[in-house]
Amino acid sequence: MANKDFKDYAIAGNNIGLTYDDINDTVTFSATNTNSVLKDTVKLSTAINKGQAVYVSGADGTNIIVSKASNVTEATSSKTIGLLETSGTTNAIVNVVTDGLLTGLNTSTATIGDPVWLGINGDLIYGLVNKPYAPANLVYMGVVTRVNSNNGEILVKVQNGFELEEVHDVDLKTNAPTNNQALIYESSTDLWKNKTVDKTFVGLSNVDNTSDANKPISSATQTALNLKQDSSNAVKIVIKDANASTAVTGVTTEQPIATYLIPANTFGANDNLRIPTFMAEKTGTVGTVTMRVKVGTNVSGAGATTIATYTTGATEIWCIMQRSGATLRGGNIRCLQATLPRQTDIVATSGLISIVAFNPAVDNYIFTSIQLSLGTESAFQSNFLVTN
Repeated sequence: MANKDFKDYAIAGNNIGLTYDDINDTVTFSATNTNSVLKDTVKLSTAINKGQAVYVSGADGTNIIVSKASNVTEATSSKTIGLLETSGTTNAIVNVVTDGLLTGLNTSTATIGDPVWLGINGDLIYGLVNKPYAPANLVYMGVVTRVNSNNGEILVKVQNGFELEEVHDVDLKTNAPTNNQALIYESSTDLWKNKTVDKTFVGLSNVDNTSDANKPISSATQTALNLKQDSSNAVKIVIKDANASTAVTGVTTEQPIATYLIPANTFGANDNLRIPTFMAEKTGTVGTVTMRVKVGTNVSGAGATTIATYTTGATEIWCIMQRSGATLRGGNIRCLQATLPRQTDIVATSGLISIVAFNPAVDNYIFTSIQLSLGTESAFQSNFLVTN
């Protein structure tokens, strides 16, 4: 050594102690802590405590100005640079540890090895269980290396999380994303882009072609999907009743069988009202059975209007009445003449039209009844089904 005038000298920046022994003419280096700590000198925009996370919020030409970082927005999270080394008031000049060990912290709520995440207003979040997720912005601040209420330590290593649009092969800037779009790979640009997916989209453009070979789905499936897309065409099963009713016997007057509620707005203003099945069974082969279906807005059946009638033959002991042509239009049911005793209207080629008031926007009731021509015979309703 050319200069032997010093006895001790500490290179504090590197945490290395240097001692010269002029008796033995030797220099000794003692590596008390070889951890490298990187710091930046900054100016505080507001009072900030030691150990809080800060981001670059401005500059005054001389100093970097920092504020409390927060995971609430991209602006307050993406520019996070580290943890404050010492507390300071507004305009104080202090250091920020940007990489390396920061000691003298309260880490009592953490566990050694916990990852440290950016929280709100400069605060920190410890552990994988508490890891922030969208819409919070993810910023990794480091790892807990000592747990203590006064002398805790965090090894600072800031890593800012990425937004999807910041990934190098994802393009969400050419067209601003809209609701319900999907991220689709585009080979011509070698990019992932946001696109609206419907039957006209590439890969589904042949969905309506006649050849099933060119379709991603079958014709039957497409038909079902089309019905689902238009709720007015979707089949509604309003009533399905296969319970046997109490038998009518010993009387020849019309006897009510069942009352069914059709809640308001079950049907649209121009729906079809179909009674595909009204089934009755009877004993005896001498008398007839008259089956009637009525509609009204009074649960008691008072004032109900007949919309379908069928009188069986004497030998018919198992009889079905069906109506499929009733249409709701202009607040009315338009159907085959209600008093015309037909089993079905499918084969009817003549007969007047009945127009019966029916407001689908209010509660309506359907009533069924049976009338025997001979009191010595018996009949009951065994099935009833109503759809649109």
